[in-house]
Amino acid sequence: MASLPPDSPPRSVDDSSPARAERHPIRSFVVETATGIGVLALVLGIAGAPEAVSGNRLADVSSARPRSLAEAVNAPEPALFGSDALGRFLVGAFGRSDTWPVWTTDSGALQRAGDLMSALQAAPNEGLDPRIYGLPVIEAALATRTPESLRKAEALLTRAALMFSLDRLLGQSRRNLPWDQKVALLKSEEHLRVEDLLAGLATADDLRSWLTSLAPVSTQYNALADALARYRSVSDPASGLALIPDGPALRAGDRDPRIPLVRARLLAQPATATHPGLAATEGSDTALYDEALADAVRTFQSAEGLGTDGILGPQTVASLNRGLGQKIARVETALERWRLLPRQLGPVHILVNIPQFELFLEDGNTTALRMKVAVGSPGRHATPLFSDTLRYMEFNPYWNVPPSIARAETVPKQRNDPDYMAKRGYTVTNASGDRVSPDEVDWSDAADVARNYRIRQNPGPGNALGSVKFMFPNRYSVYLHDTNAPGVFQRDNRAVSHGCIRVSEPKALADYLLAHNTAYSSRTFESFLGSSPRRVDLATPVPIHLVYITAWAEAHGDVRFFRDIYNQDTGLMSRMDENAHDFSTPWKEAAGPVTEARTALGEPLFALLSLREERP
Repeated sequence: MASLPPDSPPRSVDDSSPARAERHPIRSFVVETATGIGVLALVLGIAGAPEAVSGNRLADVSSARPRSLAEAVNAPEPALFGSDALGRFLVGAFGRSDTWPVWTTDSGALQRAGDLMSALQAAPNEGLDPRIYGLPVIEAALATRTPESLRKAEALLTRAALMFSLDRLLGQSRRNLPWDQKVALLKSEEHLRVEDLLAGLATADDLRSWLTSLAPVSTQYNALADALARYRSVSDPASGLALIPDGPALRAGDRDPRIPLVRARLLAQPATATHPGLAATEGSDTALYDEALADAVRTFQSAEGLGTDGILGPQTVASLNRGLGQKIARVETALERWRLLPRQLGPVHILVNIPQFELFLEDGNTTALRMKVAVGSPGRHATPLFSDTLRYMEFNPYWNVPPSIARAETVPKQRNDPDYMAKRGYTVTNASGDRVSPDEVDWSDAADVARNYRIRQNPGPGNALGSVKFMFPNRYSVYLHDTNAPGVFQRDNRAVSHGCIRVSEPKALADYLLAHNTAYSSRTFESFLGSSPRRVDLATPVPIHLVYITAWAEAHGDVRFFRDIYNQDTGLMSRMDENAHDFSTPWKEAAGPVTEARTALGEPLFALLSLREERP
């Protein structure tokens, strides 16, 4: 297997702060088990001991381990691995391989076992619930150091390492998926096989770096994990403050008895704690929503990803009432969203974050472009979330009006104004493809018109797609495009389209692609404008990812929170909770027959450690 790319070293965090109890009791677990590297080393028996296996290389392991432990491990006891599908898989894998043990010898734990335990204990730092890994049970087995306990530790360390690897690659919210589905997802999304992971766990020279390489390759992921550590390391400054009651929207100059509560909660927010507009003035009207306070509200709204209008409306009040625990939940959910994306987004890629209403063009480690976008409105016009590849641009495009839009909007407008279509450059063709005059069509039945006629808008300044569209053909029929109504980008809430994504700077995006990824590197956006369509293929398709992340770390480290416009976070939080099992779960299931584990292609596991490359 090709080595996975290294990333930054595992993060550490002060885990002494309270946990967000409403999600899952990670904090209590960490306080009980994450007792520090020094104590962990004593438990594992590796502190001050000579390295039992030089460099942790597979050849060294094979020669250094006592034969008695190797024989015992390679004649595995099913009860050690759990009775679920993962346990049965590992029994089959161990039974056909002489690779193991890799974590222990008859005298105790190897250094790589300590490295693995450290990584597992740090899992909460990136929003993963570690209870399923069974760390207390593993620690107890390693501390006992009997042949039986070390065989148990070898099995459980391998199980925990594979579960942790899958959590990073596929996400915690997928833990409950049937084993064969997880195997298929690993292959389709990451071009990896489970035996690739087992081989990496067994042979990686630097296990810490190898495990870290399984995490999303994104500065956002690391920055959000750092923010999560900060949030967990402090007490909630708003703890004990009364919630702001519901009430009418307030503008500067209004008076309301809730204003003292607003001021108190703004003082408890990191973004506004030192804002001069919150300074108390002797003799001032405490119920007055003055301009200075409105400016502090605008600062808070900007930090929260809200419209910066200074109006104290229901969304701003709800954000002010959000406690630290809720922010931790949002960051954990954002981290899970990154794990659900492809780990490698592409050296050059486009990312559209729907709730943020922004597009990013990333070129290596540089954000080459960042611009506002308008996305689909909530409900049936919501922009779908998926990854694809941008393949071409079409300048001066026609707009083929979808039947649903024709039925709901275009036909009624034509019915009310017989000149509507002519003024806006629409043409109509019948089922045979013959062009017909709008005067020949009976516009009274919108559904009938949508079924039997094709409505198309010609290129030009009034075209709804503007001057260019950026195409990544997909089953949803969505794409990026210019617009003839740029005023939409002055709005704070830009969830207004029928599903396609309108970009605020089409010229900048087109020029970048022309210069860097076409046969027309010397041409510009303007040179392709005209009255007829012109297609320009990209030399190399560019990955594009339509994502939904409601917590975003900015360059200065602050996290902005965006409104959950499609109400997606609640469902993901629930799935994460449902998949946060206790360690004992696999041993409660009815044990099934231990069958020979095979890949999705039917190949036996660990044939020559199955190291062949399968990446496209």
